[in-house]
Amino acid sequence: MQIYGWKLTLGNWLVLGGAITSLSFANALLENPAIAQILPDGTLPNNSTVTMQDNITTVSGGTEAGANLFHSFEQFSVPTDTTAHFNNATNIQNIISRVTGGSISNIDGLIRANGTANLFLLNPNGIIFDSNAALNIGGSFIASTASSIKFADGFQFSATNPQTPSPLLTISVPVGLQLESNPGKIVNSSRVTNSRGEIVGLSVQPGATLGLVGGEVAIAGGHMTAKGGRIELGSMAAANAVSLVSANSGWLLDYQNTANFQDISVTDDAKIAVNGDGRGSININANNIDLLSGSNLQAGIDLNFQSLGDRSGEIALNARGNVSVDNATISNLGIGIGNAGDISIAGRSLFFTNGSQLLTNSQGQGNAGNIAIKALDTALFDGVSSRGEATTLAANLNSTGRGNGGKIAIDAESVSLSNGAEIIAHTEGQGNAGSITINASDAISIDGVGSNGFSSGVGSQVFRNAVGNGGAIALNAPKITVSGGANIVAHTHGQGDAGTVTINANNIFLDGVGSNGESSGLGSAAFGTARGNAGEIKIDTHSLAATNSASLFVASFGQGDAGSVTINAKGAVSFDGVGSNGRSSNAFSTLERGSIGNGREINITANSLSLTDGAVIGTATNARGNGGNIKIHVNTLNVLNGGQILTTSRDGGNAGNIIVDATDSITLSGSDPTYAERFALIGRPVVRNQGAASGLFADTDAGSTGSGGNINVSTQSLSIANGALLNADSFGQGIAGDIEVDSRSIELDNKAGILATAASGNGGNISLKAINLLTLRRGSQISTTAGIAGAGGDGGNISIDNHHGFIIAAPNENSDITANAFNGLGGSIRIDSDSIFGMQQLTRSDLMSLLAGDNSTRLDPQQLATNNITAFSRTSPDLSGTININTPEVKLNRSLVNLPSVPVTTEVSQACQPRTGNDRSQFIITGRGGLPPNPTDVLTNNNVQVDWVALDSSAKNSAIDNSKGKIGKNWQNEKAVKPSQNEIVEAQGWISDSDGNLTLVAQAPTSPPHNAWSTSATCSVR
Repeated sequence: MQIYGWKLTLGNWLVLGGAITSLSFANALLENPAIAQILPDGTLPNNSTVTMQDNITTVSGGTEAGANLFHSFEQFSVPTDTTAHFNNATNIQNIISRVTGGSISNIDGLIRANGTANLFLLNPNGIIFDSNAALNIGGSFIASTASSIKFADGFQFSATNPQTPSPLLTISVPVGLQLESNPGKIVNSSRVTNSRGEIVGLSVQPGATLGLVGGEVAIAGGHMTAKGGRIELGSMAAANAVSLVSANSGWLLDYQNTANFQDISVTDDAKIAVNGDGRGSININANNIDLLSGSNLQAGIDLNFQSLGDRSGEIALNARGNVSVDNATISNLGIGIGNAGDISIAGRSLFFTNGSQLLTNSQGQGNAGNIAIKALDTALFDGVSSRGEATTLAANLNSTGRGNGGKIAIDAESVSLSNGAEIIAHTEGQGNAGSITINASDAISIDGVGSNGFSSGVGSQVFRNAVGNGGAIALNAPKITVSGGANIVAHTHGQGDAGTVTINANNIFLDGVGSNGESSGLGSAAFGTARGNAGEIKIDTHSLAATNSASLFVASFGQGDAGSVTINAKGAVSFDGVGSNGRSSNAFSTLERGSIGNGREINITANSLSLTDGAVIGTATNARGNGGNIKIHVNTLNVLNGGQILTTSRDGGNAGNIIVDATDSITLSGSDPTYAERFALIGRPVVRNQGAASGLFADTDAGSTGSGGNINVSTQSLSIANGALLNADSFGQGIAGDIEVDSRSIELDNKAGILATAASGNGGNISLKAINLLTLRRGSQISTTAGIAGAGGDGGNISIDNHHGFIIAAPNENSDITANAFNGLGGSIRIDSDSIFGMQQLTRSDLMSLLAGDNSTRLDPQQLATNNITAFSRTSPDLSGTININTPEVKLNRSLVNLPSVPVTTEVSQACQPRTGNDRSQFIITGRGGLPPNPTDVLTNNNVQVDWVALDSSAKNSAIDNSKGKIGKNWQNEKAVKPSQNEIVEAQGWISDSDGNLTLVAQAPTSPPHNAWSTSATCSVR
């Protein structure tokens, strides 16, 4: 056994007064350099003593100060298969050791200490823990490349400026670590195992702290274990300090006074674990933090353990630069009894890629922990691992859990989920799912499908055997995009309601189909095993665009109500097109077959709403429950090229109502040319249009027993054209719904229709209030006809309030107003209008003639080319309905003067006879402003235009415009008498232009530009 009690150098031992005094010992050092790895430096009042026996190096002595024991070494390394044993007294609480030489400490053996003492190891040059490095100490272990340890009384125990001998050392507790220039690197590659064969690496006793603090820190395949304790990793730059805070068991490191940081990496299947009784925490502080290549941070409550607090310890990653987590896992799990801890990650930008997992699940009796992500710039979640695991943030209550799921909160400038990444908060056990909140100051993007075939998305679900409600999902950003098959969903399969999805953004874009055939969008559903309601979708935005099959979808397949969709937009809302999967862009609420519940509303408020190229907004019931209503509040509504707003019943429930309040205008036009092809290809999907035509539809399918919904429209201008429909049909056994329109003008053109017809039940009622004008062109229809061949039902009623305007139909275009029936009674038609042009009411004799013979030979009056108003029954004219047309009576004596009772004698002078060439004259009655003189006459295209002339101050600058035959300015070719301002001058003549148009003038021009068509007769005296 050899004992070294002072600083060992080759010079001290080999040369003394020129003589060699211990050559044999020097040779021993050279032959076995491993025994010289721990060398005291002789700088303490009571120096360390190093004793070696076999492969154990015992460190004793040192300087005691109260409960502190100080050691100082020139070198400190522990070679492979050796042990460094700090042989301290059991009353020592802190063993504080420093390395003052210039070498790195290489630890590949075991470090031991007695009792429950904490061990601090300082080496500013660097510390490396190789694969066989291990700890066996009763307290905490902190290894640092700091230059000194600070104490509460201001004393510093410095490794870079040791005093020889040191003055009286302090008895106060350590309070901080001070770094100077170029702090060394700390590397941990330890992978030693315990008695059970588990890799534990560097480990401390349960509840203790294991810390590595210095310059760069690399956990290169190494493990660190502190069951129920604390693991601290800190990387700081020069001239910085970190505070040491004594805790119940172990130490906390506080970086509030740290200005500059270096980097920390955890790579190559490295593991940092504090799971146990739930008190364990992991705290990592650096500039950049990399967790890569299968590495794992793990905290939580193990099986058969019980947490002693309200919430377990947390995992916290704090980076001043970036955090990169690639194919790695961070988990804080509750498997035992108690609430699991949280995970918080903060940095400038955060990157979670290649199947990385962030989990705070609860599998035991307690709540899952929360996840908080904060990034100054970007938070990115992307991709799937080679094992098919998606990059995932999850705060779930698992199937064996009894508690609530955790909350997930993300705050960043921009947030991106792509290539199958997902953020989820589920409940599979007995308790509610947690909420998900994503806030971005710039944009949120959710896009694409992973290599595992699953869509990127944000989801909250109540699983099949769960008892609890789903959590709410909220996204807030100026711009939000959901594309490439990605989705945001809140579903329930169990006993509980689905969560609510709330979106707040200036601009929202929903677009496209994923490689898995799924449509992008937002959804909430109660599935077949559910005993709860689907959630709501709430959107607050300036503009929303849903394109290429994008969807806002709420549904019930189980025992619960379908969800609702609410959109509030200051600008435009648009739904456009169909996707490559053949499905329409849509907002849809549906009750599916087997469900027990009712539909909910779709409510849209916007400046403008457009549905184009097959897009659809709809509610449907395929069950006994009633479908939801649709309420639209906009300035303008455009439904074009197969776009539809619809409510429908396909079973026993009633279809919902459609209520549209459009301040300015409504335009319905065209059809979807792809409808037949795509529905033949994909069959009958849940979300489907009612035929190819554009329009508003509140109807029932064949085989249904429910009633059709009502349509209520209010606008300034309603235009229906090119086969579009305002339709409240019933093809089932129920009655058709009613249609009510309040508009200043209603225009139907080119096979357009306002229909409330029924196949077997009664037709619905139509009430139109067209204050100024109602026009029907080219085969358009207003109809409440009931029944088909062999079926019964009474025709509905039609009421048209147009008493301040006109009803106009171009002649012989087969535009009709009908309230007919096949077997039942015809309905009633009441029309109040100033004038009706181009339409005729068929008389009883007309009907009897048309309906003569059997069913096969009877002529349908609607096949006539004329424009007809009918309310007949094809069974018999005796069953026809009533038609009341009320127009104002023409009062012939209005504004007339009494003529004298004695006729006025008129004579025509025969003194002069006009020449034969001038023997012609005309008298033209034009009516007012080109209108026909009789309101019962039709408009023609050859009416004479009579212009109004404003007699105002501008009149003095006006003259005759010969080229147009009107009053104009700056006419240079003719000379006309200009009346004085505001003076009314009686016309003295007229002029005619090349087209024969006449214009009255105050004085006939002296030099007309061409000969008048009528000249005065000339007379001569004989």
